[in-house]
Amino acid sequence: MPKEKKITNKQLINYMSAVENKYDHAINTIGQTVADLIEFLNKRDEFMEWLKEVKYKNAKNMQGMSKEMEGNNRDKESKIHRI
Repeated sequence: MPKEKKITNKQLINYMSAVENKYDHAINTIGQTVADLIEFLNKRDEFMEWLKEVKYKNAKNMQGMSKEMEGNNRDKESKIHRI
């Protein structure tokens, strides 16, 4: 049985880059299709209001929580450095 050739790091990086580009393209295509559908249905304003009310109503709360967590982490880091 012939041995299988091992993939080089350069080949692996090229493969990973190609896969990433394909995924990026697919995600962008889906996003553009959804945006075009919303525009086609003439419901862009309603959709934006729905996003604000339903999907992102807690966005400000989440931002506040993340800032609070960052503050707590900084306190811990400063305590560690003082030791």
